[in-house]
Amino acid sequence: MRNQTCPVITKFFLHWIMVLVICVLTGCEENKRLGSHDPEVLASEAADDATKTASALNDAGNENGKTIKIIVSAQSTLEPMTYTRALTLQKFARQRAGLSITFLDALGESYQQIAQIKASLADHPKVILLFTEDAPALHEVIQQALKQGVKVIALGHDMTDLQVTTSIFTDEHKIGTLAGQFIVEALKKKAQDEGKLEAVGRIVEITGDASGGVSKARSEGVAQAIALAPGIHLVHQAPGNWNAKDTQARMTEALRLQKPFDIVFAHSDFMAKAAHETLKALSMEQREQMLVMGVDGFVGRSGGVQMVVRSELDATVFNPPLVDLAWKVVLKILENPSFVPAKHYELEPFIVNLEKAMDLSAKGMPPPSL
Repeated sequence: MRNQTCPVITKFFLHWIMVLVICVLTGCEENKRLGSHDPEVLASEAADDATKTASALNDAGNENGKTIKIIVSAQSTLEPMTYTRALTLQKFARQRAGLSITFLDALGESYQQIAQIKASLADHPKVILLFTEDAPALHEVIQQALKQGVKVIALGHDMTDLQVTTSIFTDEHKIGTLAGQFIVEALKKKAQDEGKLEAVGRIVEITGDASGGVSKARSEGVAQAIALAPGIHLVHQAPGNWNAKDTQARMTEALRLQKPFDIVFAHSDFMAKAAHETLKALSMEQREQMLVMGVDGFVGRSGGVQMVVRSELDATVFNPPLVDLAWKVVLKILENPSFVPAKHYELEPFIVNLEKAMDLSAKGMPPPSL
């Protein structure tokens, strides 16, 4: 499968030896509990790569010399992209004098996030950047913030119904659907190459967590896409809990229980890479016959795009970072109090195969526009 669907990966692999520069962020105790440096590296790289964008916009006034306070509130930072986005916002704010940014992590608890936001309102922040999967629970505290004149920017989910200032998000269901459609097309091509009349295949899916909204939406999208191909089946689904160790354990189980399968779809590039390394260690021959794909597709030295270039992944789904656009909105609000952002901005995911990865690696990702 791998050789048939991605015939030029080996050719390019020999010409792309990447030097990984580990940029350790200091002063973030939250980093320690994740048990992996990968999200830290990615966050640092994301912020570094976006510094030019932030610097170019950082001429906004700071309200007659007063320190402007910004809150970044996250219900949980276990999902790698949420963690990356939150720390990238911190780096953005540090590029501009006159801003004070506070990062709040509720460790997965809605009540804790509510309490943290309520306490932060006493400091009269100008903006709250909000990551949550339990928006209805936050309705009261969001309304309290808005009445106080705070701009509330929701990231990751459409919270228009809660009357936030704006929502900046990507549809997680679409991410799963794109992955499923790519899998179906890859298996159809394999069937054609083998002279079969129908696409057949067995899929192993490594989700983030067992009950999280992001994982559920992605899984539903995949399931709906492959349901249109009767010969393709999801034979194993297990949570990797957004980390390499659990993913390796789940992949070992899948190999033992399911024997041969054709596709591994993991809900993050870090988990997909862990799956690749497990397969390679246990059965290089089987790995060569499989297609392994992830989600996020960050354009950076340790991101999913370079994983595809290095043949660690065969494809990924680009998950827009969101925070580059969010920061443009923040600075527009600061420089122009009458500015009214759109009620929501939906950014589209897309498939990154080897050809697209090579292009993004060379050109970078175009910055989003308001």
